[in-house]
Amino acid sequence: MGLGKSLIILSTVASSHDRASSFVAAESQPVTPQPPRKPPSKATLIITPSSLLIDTWVDEIHKHAYPGKLPFHKHLGSSRHAEANLLRERLVVFTTYATVAAEFRRGDTTLQKINWFRIVLDEAHDIRNCSTKQYKAVTSLSAQHRWCLTGTPIQNSLEGLAALVSFLKVPILEKTQTFRKFITNPINATSDRRFQNLQTLLQSVCLRRTRQVLDLSEPKSEIRKLPFTSDEQAEYDRLIVQGRREIDMAVSGHRKNKAHSAMLESLLKLRLFCNNGPASAVLLPGPNGLPQDSDEALTFLQQCDENICCYCSGIIYSISSAADADGGIFMSSCRHLVCRSCMPHHRSQKEGCPACAAGNEPTSLAILEPNRGQIPPGRRFGN
Repeated sequence: MGLGKSLIILSTVASSHDRASSFVAAESQPVTPQPPRKPPSKATLIITPSSLLIDTWVDEIHKHAYPGKLPFHKHLGSSRHAEANLLRERLVVFTTYATVAAEFRRGDTTLQKINWFRIVLDEAHDIRNCSTKQYKAVTSLSAQHRWCLTGTPIQNSLEGLAALVSFLKVPILEKTQTFRKFITNPINATSDRRFQNLQTLLQSVCLRRTRQVLDLSEPKSEIRKLPFTSDEQAEYDRLIVQGRREIDMAVSGHRKNKAHSAMLESLLKLRLFCNNGPASAVLLPGPNGLPQDSDEALTFLQQCDENICCYCSGIIYSISSAADADGGIFMSSCRHLVCRSCMPHHRSQKEGCPACAAGNEPTSLAILEPNRGQIPPGRRFGN
């Protein structure tokens, strides 16, 4: 983060204007026989997780480009279809994963019918799940060049990397079966060379922005510990003992929940205590026992990879009931999440929750037990 991925893309767009124009000219030439062909666009389509990140990109354009030299367009909101002509006139087009997924689900071909010069996925690991509509929507877009920007190409498993490789259309490995055959399966073996194929792949397709490349000095860490009162320390120790017991029970097979879920719940309880004090343990529970605070609830859902819209499977980065908020809300009937883009469709169709129809239960977290300690009002702690 902060090592210049966005700036590299903007400089690439600026330096390839002539190639983009040549691409449009070549694709516009009639051919015989005449096959169906998508109209080309010289634009670089940049897909981001939220409109807030689009604003960050726009700030970078204003900061590093001469005025008017990198004309851009935001493909967002209900008025975006009235400005469809700008998708082929501007050098940069911004949109969000949620918008792409919503249009794909509704059969809207505004973005699908264009052959883009370049597509860039910002926070590309958001398409790591190949079964989601968001992944299918993004990979169905046509483009001459494809880029993925991410700080975590591999998160929980190699399946996430397989999704990025598929989007990039890396020859042979773009198919899930061949990726598993040549990359995943060798790693699961016991050979000393089991990582060789993976290393070759990453060396071939990755341009790494590291501290060494930028010649940055090493960061200096300073740890400051805030002392607990005796009651606070006793309560904190009790939560640690409780967490260890829950994890031990999960590992030994005496509990249905998995060990990693027990670990995440224990860490969340400790963080709630440190950030909000014992008062966080006696608040009324939020949806399905999740923390009432929306940021804390979202943090837990992110750790479980369940911060997704039940309609389009798009990643949700904020939870808010404000009408102009960019993010998602809990459905009142079942407490599954739905993004803002899909909420109008849900209300107009008067449909039930598709996740519930598929038999998926909402994530639940046991509420913290009322604790015995008291923390003076206004005290906050860092975990």
